[in-house]
Amino acid sequence: MPNGLAPIVRVDRILVGRPIKVLAFMMSLGHLFFIMIAIASSSWIVSDSTCSGLWEECWTRNNVSDCTYRPANTGYSAACGVLMLSAALISGIAATSYACGMLTKDSNKKAVIYTFTIGLQGVSALVESVALIAFPISHMREISERRAPQTAAQWDIGWAYYIGWVSVLSVIVAMVMLFLDMNSEELVYRERVTRCDEVDDV
Repeated sequence: MPNGLAPIVRVDRILVGRPIKVLAFMMSLGHLFFIMIAIASSSWIVSDSTCSGLWEECWTRNNVSDCTYRPANTGYSAACGVLMLSAALISGIAATSYACGMLTKDSNKKAVIYTFTIGLQGVSALVESVALIAFPISHMREISERRAPQTAAQWDIGWAYYIGWVSVLSVIVAMVMLFLDMNSEELVYRERVTRCDEVDDV
């Protein structure tokens, strides 16, 4: 330097969002969105004039539609509903944890948070899958026991049930993507040189 003073060198740490992690985070939010739609819908099991969900049954008779809450004695419905709500809650915690992991600049904390997030996502997918498998089996068994056996053949899977499996698939994809990219560097180190006369001016 002309004045004999060396410049001041600063090293800045810049947080960079990797595209695969951002996409995995969007998939996690998609899982939460889809599972809430499935929970709220009454179109898990459908027939020509009736549809049934976790919480209520709806039917159409003489061009008049009506819905009623499912009887309290259908314990499988309440159990599946609790499982789905638990999966949604776990998914929300996982998404929050994921966001915290992306925002922190501590590499050691990132690894711990991402591992915790993957575990939560796996539990959420497992719990939701149990509910999705148990509900139609228990529902068809109920129809066969309480009504004419041939009535069970008239029922089919509704769109909300497929949405439930879409949500499971989305969280599994998010979990795999995060696992594959978990150890990738998200911090960029950049040197910034400041001349001494610039410091004096400040």
